[in-house]
Amino acid sequence: MKVFMRRISLVLIVVGAVAIAAILPSIIESGPSWEERVIELERTYPFISVHDEGGYYSQSIDKDAAERAGISKRTVLLAYEILDYQNRLVFEEYRSETLGIPMAEVELREFPKAEEFLEEATKKADEEEKETEERRIDGLSRLQIGPFRIGGASEVNAHSILGYTAPPCGNFIHPIPNRKPPYDIIPHDDPRNALLGAGFHITSPDRACSDRDCSSDYTRSSSYESDHGICQTPLFRDHGWVYTGEASYSIQRGEPNPESGFMDSDIWPNPFWKYYVGWWHSRY
Repeated sequence: MKVFMRRISLVLIVVGAVAIAAILPSIIESGPSWEERVIELERTYPFISVHDEGGYYSQSIDKDAAERAGISKRTVLLAYEILDYQNRLVFEEYRSETLGIPMAEVELREFPKAEEFLEEATKKADEEEKETEERRIDGLSRLQIGPFRIGGASEVNAHSILGYTAPPCGNFIHPIPNRKPPYDIIPHDDPRNALLGAGFHITSPDRACSDRDCSSDYTRSSSYESDHGICQTPLFRDHGWVYTGEASYSIQRGEPNPESGFMDSDIWPNPFWKYYVGWWHSRY
């Protein structure tokens, strides 16, 4: 009888171990959702300070105070790394534009937590874009209506999180706009002067197009209005482009402004604005 009971116990232990092994991955993966991660990152804002460095601004986070407030160490370290990355970018822009020193490249891969977060942001944006298109196609099929333009004037927030409101300038939960703005192509015999006369200027090579020739790239600061409010100038821009050898130019209206740089961080809508804007342009 004792031998039989020992065998039964052994079988139960083995079965239990197998069951735990089977459900362990789901337990491990059932961490905070993407929305919860972004919201917790935004909870670090009150613990971030702006410092005037005599020509440019830097930022720092009080890590101890943030953790005492209940923010996870993982999120606090992510915020610290994002700020470190931004501070490096801002300093290099300042040196290049005011001291004439060539801008050194700041590699995102040197900041692995910040890099992983952006990879996840891109994955979520891709998933939502796919789901939006599937809903659109399904709606066209069921309602038998004609095609319509995706990304019109109204920005619809697909996320309904209790007590959470998307900010008017956008964030990693709800990018604004959550699409690439369309271009208007305008014929003109003198496209460069036409853009300059319309309030555009050649885009800063250090801040916005350091990886390519900026001589045909133009920027005009603007505000942006969506269902979530108004994001004030100069945080958005209209993007102008001159086509070499052609009597025309294009204007893309309404995108986060990559030129809001080292002298503007005191008016950013949030401490991670430069980090977010860089991601927005790489995704859209």
